[in-house]
Amino acid sequence: MCDYWATSNKPLKKEPNFFDDYSVEMEKLIYANFNSKNGQIVQQTLEYSGTHNQLMLYEQTKNTESWSHVDVKSNDCIQKINGEPCIDTPETCSSIVDSVVYVTENNGQVGLEPFTRSLRWPTEKVKKKVDLGTVAVRGVNTKRYATCVYEPSRDETTVSVWFFVDLEKYKDMDKNHAIPLLVSHRTRRRGSFFEYSRTEFLDYKKLSPLKIKYGLQIPELQCGSVRSKFMSKRFPETPPLYKYLTEVDVSNSSSKMESYKRYIQMREYNSYSKFIVTQQEFAEDNMNEIETIKDVYDVSTGITYFMSLTNGLCSVSPRKLGKNRKTNLKMPSPEAFWHLDQSDITYWGVFYNRDIPCDVWYVKQKGQPYNYRLYLATSEWLKQQGKDEADFHPIQMISDFGDEAYFSAIYEFQISQEYHITAISYCFEEDDSVYAEVTLLINYNTIPSTRPDYFKYEFRSLIKRITGIISSIRIGSIYFIPSDESEDETIVRFMIHGKMKGVEDKQLYHTDSVTSQEAIDKIKEAVHKGSVTFTLDDKTLGVELKQGSFAVMNRDEVFMIFDDEAGGHSAGAMAAVGIVLLLVGLALGAGALFRYKRWTDRTSPSLPPGIANVNFKSEA
Repeated sequence: MCDYWATSNKPLKKEPNFFDDYSVEMEKLIYANFNSKNGQIVQQTLEYSGTHNQLMLYEQTKNTESWSHVDVKSNDCIQKINGEPCIDTPETCSSIVDSVVYVTENNGQVGLEPFTRSLRWPTEKVKKKVDLGTVAVRGVNTKRYATCVYEPSRDETTVSVWFFVDLEKYKDMDKNHAIPLLVSHRTRRRGSFFEYSRTEFLDYKKLSPLKIKYGLQIPELQCGSVRSKFMSKRFPETPPLYKYLTEVDVSNSSSKMESYKRYIQMREYNSYSKFIVTQQEFAEDNMNEIETIKDVYDVSTGITYFMSLTNGLCSVSPRKLGKNRKTNLKMPSPEAFWHLDQSDITYWGVFYNRDIPCDVWYVKQKGQPYNYRLYLATSEWLKQQGKDEADFHPIQMISDFGDEAYFSAIYEFQISQEYHITAISYCFEEDDSVYAEVTLLINYNTIPSTRPDYFKYEFRSLIKRITGIISSIRIGSIYFIPSDESEDETIVRFMIHGKMKGVEDKQLYHTDSVTSQEAIDKIKEAVHKGSVTFTLDDKTLGVELKQGSFAVMNRDEVFMIFDDEAGGHSAGAMAAVGIVLLLVGLALGAGALFRYKRWTDRTSPSLPPGIANVNFKSEA
C-alpha cells in the first residue's frame, strides 16, 4: 500500500533535523473509530536527553496520572502513578515498557528508541516519505509532509501527516532544527480501520544547557528520598571552621514560600576553639531602633554568653550538665552542625538557586520526623569563583519540621578565618581581668608570614597549657608589636579574663576553675624558669619566650590594647542588615520578628536558634 501511495506524491528530499535533547508538551486525541466524536484525550510532557540516554515523561488522562523516569546508563527506572509513592523496583522498567512504546527492555537492560521515534517520526526501513507542500495551521506557516510505514508482522499500515513550522518564513529562528506543530496518524490493520490519533505539539524546544550538561534531574519534591542511581555523587567534606550570613524565612509549609516571619543571623562555628556564635538584629518595641544581640556558646565550659552589642550588656547562662558537674560537653562535629550525622543523605541532582548551580542533597535524620534540603555550590561554579573545587559551600538550607519550615538563604560563607576568636571582654569583671605582656625571641616581620590568626591560636594554646585554663575565650585581645630593644624580639600583649559579670555561684566555675591571678602566677613562674617554647608553620618554626620577660601591665599603660578579634562581619554589613530588618519589621509588623527576653529574665539556659536540635554528646 505504501508503494502505491508514494507514487502519486512528491518524494521528500530532505529529512527534518530534530534536537538530540529536547522537551515538548503534547496533547493527543485518540479515536478507536474514525467517525467517532468521543476520543480519549492524553496530555504529555516529555523530556528526552539523547546526550545522557534518559527520558522523563508526565502523562495525564481522564482517569489516570503517571510520571516516569528512565535512565539507560544506570539501568534505572522510577515511576509514580496517581499520586502514590514513587516506585523503583526491578519490575518498574517492565511496567514503563508496557505503557511507553519507545522504551525497550532486553535481557533486563532498559533501552530507549532514537529521539525521532519518541516523536513517532518513522525511522524504519519499511517506509515512504513525501512532501505535500505548504499550508497555514493555527495562523502559522507550515511545511506539510506525509509518511507511510508498513509493519509486516501485524499487517499494519500507518499513514501520518506532519506539519512543521516553515522556518524560511520567519526571521531570527534556528534554521537547522525542525519544529513540529501537528501530526495525525491513521492506522489500518489487515485492510480495516484500526486507530486514528492527532497530536498537537504545544511547546517543542531544546533542553536547557543545565539539563544537557548534568542530565535530567528528578524534580525536588517529586519522589522524596527515591532518586535515580544516575545521580550518585560523593558528599563534600564539611570544614571545621567557618562563618556566614543567613536570611531565614519561616513558613507553614516547605512547599510554599509564604513567609510569616523573617530574621537575619550571622553564624560562626569553630571546632578548634570550641565555640558557636549567633549574631542577630532585633527590632525594639517601638520598631524604630535595632539592637544587635550576640550569643556565644562556649562548648568547653557549657556556658552561653548573651550580649547586647548595642547596649554593652551581657548575661551568662550555664548549660545543664546533670548531677556530675565534672562532665564536659563535646563539641558537635561539623556534620552534626548541618544535621548530617546519623542521617540518610540522598543526592537529588543539580538545581539553580539564586542563579547559582547547586548540588542538592536530601537529608533525613534517622528516628526523627523532620528532614532537610541542602544546596551546595557545584565544583564548576566554585572553580569559576577562584575557590577550591572540593569546598563545602552552602547556598541554601530548607528545614522541614512538618508544621513549620525554615528557608535559610546563606551568604558570605567563609572558611578563611581559621583561628579567629570572638571577643566578649565585657562579659567579664573588669577588675578581675589582667593585662600582661611577654617577649618572644623572634623577629616581628617573621610572624605575619605564619598568618596572624594562626599565631594567636598557637600562642593561646601555649597559655592554656601553662595555666590549665579550659576556655579559649578567656584569653583575649592578643596582639604583637616590634620590640624597641632588639629587632630579633617581638612583644606580645594579651588579656586573661577571670570572673564573669554577675556570676557568684562557684559551681559555674567548676569546669574552668583557674582564676585570673592563678593563671598569671603560673605564666610568671614558667617564663622566669625559661625554656618556654611553641611552634608555628605546622611545627617547623620554633618560638621561645624570653626568660624573665613576663610583666603585668597597669591599666593606665594599656592604651594600645583593643579587641582586634571582634571579627565577624563588618560594621557596614551589620548596618545593612539592620536597615533590611527595619524595613521588614515595618512591613510585617511587630509580630513578624523574634523577641528576646530581657536581661533580667535570663534564668534558664538556652542555645542559639538552629542549634537546639544539634545533639551535644557528653563525655566524662
